[in-house]
Formats: sequence, C-alpha cells, structure tokens
Amino acid sequence: MHQAVEDSDGYRVLPGVVELRPRLVDEGYMLGLVTGNVEAAAHIKLHRARLNRFFSFGGHGSDSDNRGDITRIALKRASFVYGDNVQHDGPQTPYRGSLSAMASCSACGAGVAADAKFCSSCGAPVQPLSATDTAPPVEVSSPATSIAEPRKRYGGLFGNRNRDKDFRAHVERALDDDLLTVAEEDALFAWAGQQGITQKDWHKKFGDLFDRMLIASVNDGRLPDLAGSEPAAPVMLKGGETAHWMVAASLMKEVGQREMRGGGSGVSFRVAKGVRFHTGVFRAKSVVVGTSLEPADAGVLTVTSLRTVFTGQRMTLDLPHAKLAHLNVFTDGISFNMSNRQTVPLFKVPNGQVVAAMINAAIQRLS
Repeated sequence: MHQAVEDSDGYRVLPGVVELRPRLVDEGYMLGLVTGNVEAAAHIKLHRARLNRFFSFGGHGSDSDNRGDITRIALKRASFVYGDNVQHDGPQTPYRGSLSAMASCSACGAGVAADAKFCSSCGAPVQPLSATDTAPPVEVSSPATSIAEPRKRYGGLFGNRNRDKDFRAHVERALDDDLLTVAEEDALFAWAGQQGITQKDWHKKFGDLFDRMLIASVNDGRLPDLAGSEPAAPVMLKGGETAHWMVAASLMKEVGQREMRGGGSGVSFRVAKGVRFHTGVFRAKSVVVGTSLEPADAGVLTVTSLRTVFTGQRMTLDLPHAKLAHLNVFTDGISFNMSNRQTVPLFKVPNGQVVAAMINAAIQRLS
C-alpha cells in the first residue's frame, strides 16, 4: 500500500493544510486525527505529505467499527498524552455524512467515502454500503474543541522539573504492557517536542527511557531497518538479509589473576651488634588467586534478520540465529551459547537487553 500511495496521481493535499498545521502547534494547540482508515493506512497516507509529525494522538478505523467510538478513543488518548484533565467543552454535535457513512477497502483496509467506486489508495473496486451498514449519528464533542486544546505550560522555578516528571509518567503508562505502538510513540515524541524537550535532554535525562521505549517498540514487531543508514553496517549481507541493529561492542576474555607465593629456608648468624648475615634459599611459584574480564578485541556487533556478527579489529565472529541455543543477558553485556561452538562468546555492550530484544524479534519473525 505504501508504494501505491506514493505512485498515486490522485493524491493531493488540500490548500492551506501544510501552512495551518505548524501554526497551530506554535500557538500551543494539540492536534489529533480522527479517521475511518485503519491505523497503518492513515500513517502511510500522511507520510507522503510529511503530516504525521503534527498529530500527537488519534482514533482509527482499526480501533472500532463504530465511528463515534473512534472519536471517543481519540479523546481518551488525548487525555493520556496531555494529562487526565483534558476538557471537552462546547456543544454536543452529532457527526454525520462521511464520518457516519464510511466504507473500508477490502483490499488494503483504507477508509473510502460511501459513494466511491474505487479505493483512492490501491485502486481496488469498493463494495457499496447497504442501508444497514450506515452507523447512526452519535453525540460527541465538537470537533473544534476535541482536536485542538491548549497544551499545559510549565513555568516558574520548578517548571522543567515538573515537565520531566510528567513526561516520565506518560512514558511509564505507555510501557505498562511492555509494548509501544506507533500511535503511542508518535504521541510521546509530539508531547516532548511541544514541551521543548531537546535531543540533549533525551541523552542527559531520559536515556534510560529511550532504551525501554526502543525495546517496547521492538516487542510491538517494529524492527529497525538499517538499509541506507550512515554509517553502514560492516557486514556483507546475504540475499534477503536485513541489518536491524548495530552497536559498539568489546569481545571479552577471562584472565586469571596471579601472584607469587612461597617461602625460604636457611640460617642466620650474628656478625656484629645489630648486624646479622642470612644464607639460604627462597622458593616461590605463581598461583591463580582470581579471574577478571578484559577486552580481547573491540569492534561492532550487528544484528541482522539471520545472524549476529561481531566485526572486530582482530577477528570476526559469525553467530547464526539458527544455531543459537541460549542467550545470557546482562545489564551491560550479552553472551551466546551456540550449538556449533564449544566456547561462549561474551560481549560488553551499552545495553544487553536492547541487543537481546533485537535478536529475539528477528528470530520470531524468521520463524
């Protein structure tokens, strides 16, 4: 469907839309989307015009078959993003017309007008709605007040502290089920952008949240694709293989800590007052008193759809996922028990849980 929308000659953006969206955001309004399209189709359509970034919440045809419920779901998500005190003032207005009489394309799932003959997204014929398919009017909030509400402003001495606290609360709610959907992710980043949370803030204040959000998005089935990224993954990919993740890593080795232990034997006799002469033999040997982990090589660990590859300065290790028996995951490391290797490679990485999530998702997708 993505390619169909990109190639569609009938795709157009109504006059004033591109200019109006950033102006509303700058004036402090939150923007939401209510559509009969399924969520994936809505994002694909908005992507071509780069409009996705303006909508911090929404309701979609994939949320409910009832058009009124879609709007209510959107308003609930607005409360999730902007706090539980979002107000829906204004007259109660019944939605009619295209919102209450909207069909879905059986081929791609996109929403189409009731009188449409063909889907504007994929070109497939549209089955006409019967009289029983039309949803009755429902009482919902006025669209002018439900989609654009002034955002909460943080001022005073503790403004940024309160903002950061609220943002963490929003993220915790989103990650409560260990999954991060596209809508939740867009909403969180939109809220952060509108409240002035910069890239520097992400690294300094919310680095732990970013890793958790990344893992939750992977749990949702959204593996990154590094095709065309810079720098490129240092791996020669096979046919049909996709690079999903790469991270700086050190291959660790266990080194024994040794010390000399022993004793001496011999005689001692007095030469003068306060002076003695010793003669004899001292015997000692080196013994292992403990072990420590030290880097054996440094390089990049790349997770693909088929394998995990360590590309180091001295060596390269190819770890096929089909031969993976077990992963040992640590806060700052990960080790691989392979059915075709006697040794267990151990790598030090910034976050072992992120790497493990990528590998697990790649294996699940392969199976």
